[in-house]
Amino acid sequence: MEYFEIFQPTKIFFGEGAFKKLSELKAKRVLLVTGSSSMRKVGFLDEAVHLLNPAKVVLFEGVENDPSFETVDRIVESVGDSDFIVGLGGGSVLDAAKAASVVATNEGDAMDFIEGRKIVFEGIPFVAVSTTSGTGSEVTRASVLTDRERGVKKTLRSPLMFPYHALVDPALTFSCPPKLTAAVGIDALTHAIEAYTSRLANPISDGFAEKAVKLILENLEGACKDGSDENSRSKMSLGSLLAGLALSGASSGVAHRIAHGVGGRYHAAHGEILAQLLPKVLEFNLPSCEDRMRKLSKLNNFKSPEEFIEKITSVRDALSLPKKLFEFGVKKDDIPWIVNQSLSSPSIKYNAREVTKQDLTALLENML
Repeated sequence: MEYFEIFQPTKIFFGEGAFKKLSELKAKRVLLVTGSSSMRKVGFLDEAVHLLNPAKVVLFEGVENDPSFETVDRIVESVGDSDFIVGLGGGSVLDAAKAASVVATNEGDAMDFIEGRKIVFEGIPFVAVSTTSGTGSEVTRASVLTDRERGVKKTLRSPLMFPYHALVDPALTFSCPPKLTAAVGIDALTHAIEAYTSRLANPISDGFAEKAVKLILENLEGACKDGSDENSRSKMSLGSLLAGLALSGASSGVAHRIAHGVGGRYHAAHGEILAQLLPKVLEFNLPSCEDRMRKLSKLNNFKSPEEFIEKITSVRDALSLPKKLFEFGVKKDDIPWIVNQSLSSPSIKYNAREVTKQDLTALLENML
């Protein structure tokens, strides 16, 4: 049997009431990080402050979609002597707060660590409270951040970045609107499939990925049609969590690399980009992972990988997600830049199939 390594130090609380575990934090001061206004509108922000009592809660609101390095640095300025950082929100909030937790204890700005400075000290303990079912950021060691000036996304990654606790309470996802539910659900599905076909795939990541794919395919449409459907929402929360664990134990692939290039330049939603990319990327990768895709197809009651890929396409279309790259503003003249950005990521080498500049160019031209 092949050699592999798994490192997953995050303590996970999953299910009804997981949110209330915030009350068990032993802290004098907590920095609570959230987005613009949605958590306040649905009452989760006030509930979090109540649960953290008697700790002094310092609030940082305003994390944007696709958070910038500057946002991380502004969060760090608010850290002070906080015992914990709590991120309450979707993937953007969790990524920004997670990055701030290590930047705060290691000398330098967020950009410095992308440009080569090493993260050598443990961060302030970070508690991830996920309110969407998609990014898996609550159990990974990475944060995706945007360089606004250059229009690119970069990944800050370190074993010291794993969250201290992950609180995954499906009830927090009930208010997530259908369009966002669809997009982040496809993101989770892509995590699971790319991890499963990755060159770093192993028996542990496979187990997470197999279960995640089944849960997501069977429940994503239901969660989008009826946000209050407790069964679908709970299974999507679990599927997303398992997909994040699979990703953490293996790697993403070329779909994520392209999506980061497109997202950084055109400010399009990550999951919506992946919805367009995933079927075509799976077709491209198939010659190099046909046995794995055949097994995954069989586990989900499809006769062939082609039928499995067609199912993903039909789910995307049923959810009214984008079908072509031009819908994000991508033009043929932009393709060389996107190709270069995609190939610059070190993790592209773990894609199921080796990817050349010519391959990516042809793939992207076919998706315009």
